[in-house]
Amino acid sequence: MGENRFLERVMAMEEFRRIYGAHLKDFLARLYVPDRLHRRIDEIAAVIRDPIAAQSALRLENARRRQHGVIITICRNLAR
Repeated sequence: MGENRFLERVMAMEEFRRIYGAHLKDFLARLYVPDRLHRRIDEIAAVIRDPIAAQSALRLENARRRQHGVIITICRNLAR
């Protein structure tokens, strides 16, 4: 037996597998429509694009400041 005995037992029943398979086919036919998914992804991308760009710019600026601080520290230590 594997990790999930319940699923193994249920999937061993032919009638359950038939019904489960029919539901999966139905879900795929109704919900996985590539054109609709692509449109939705484009809609979401349009909403999050600017906030992500702003966050990326902020992270880049913070990284540059940290790097600048490290360079200053190294130069000070070398000057001693």
